[in-house]
Amino acid sequence: MQTRWRSTLAACTAQAPYFILLGFVLLLWHIRGTFLVGWGLLGPAAGLLSIEQHGYWGALRSFYSNSFEYLYWNPTNSVLFGYLPGVLNTLIPSTYWGSILSLICAAFSLLLLQRYLKLPASVFCATVLVAPTLVCYSILSYPYGSCLLPHALILCY
Repeated sequence: MQTRWRSTLAACTAQAPYFILLGFVLLLWHIRGTFLVGWGLLGPAAGLLSIEQHGYWGALRSFYSNSFEYLYWNPTNSVLFGYLPGVLNTLIPSTYWGSILSLICAAFSLLLLQRYLKLPASVFCATVLVAPTLVCYSILSYPYGSCLLPHALILCY
């Protein structure tokens, strides 16, 4: 009985840094309130407009071709931050789709790096919490946080 209790306690202790990080991110998301940055709305709005004008496949072709022909990058040139939030917005209308996708992209990238580098949970959470810019960009849906994904994929390859 006591060994099972100790093993359960050890398993919970090993996962504690992840729960602390999750609580921190949820707290920051709640504190953020209804504040949305322009980039977080520009991409989904462009995606929704393109879907309304050209349909799903026409909008996807348009986003794909426009992603190679632009002078400067913004979310209206992105399939991930423009088209996908537009599609999700047609299914379930919400102004937060850009923010949610940005947070998922950053979290996936960081977890991928943590698994590849075999970092202990405490080191991983401390590293993420020490980088306030990274956390804020991920929560506020600045698309600059999306640069983590290609770098994480290349490092893990």
